[in-house]
Amino acid sequence: MKVGTIPLWARVRSDGSLIAGKGVTGATSLGGGSYQVDFARDITGCVWIATATDNDASSAAGGYATAERRLSSDFDSLQIRTFNTGGTQAIRGADDGFAVLVSC
Repeated sequence: MKVGTIPLWARVRSDGSLIAGKGVTGATSLGGGSYQVDFARDITGCVWIATATDNDASSAAGGYATAERRLSSDFDSLQIRTFNTGGTQAIRGADDGFAVLVSC
């Protein structure tokens, strides 16, 4: 990481509401385990990492999350998809969600 570069990040509930973040302007559910996370700057030259979390509820359901560009014309947003342990895209439990980290 370049000296002085501050990673962007977000913690998001399964309903798409933003819990906390740095350099994030919003998050929303697109339905069916798909979400949009908007950042305050262009993230096209960055690395994106997403993971399923329990949001401090102490017992997360199994599963995983992926991060990808939502639209080729949208330079400051990611689409996050959450999946159950069987690999099916799914909404996480009410106490669960995901975290995403962007490093440039």
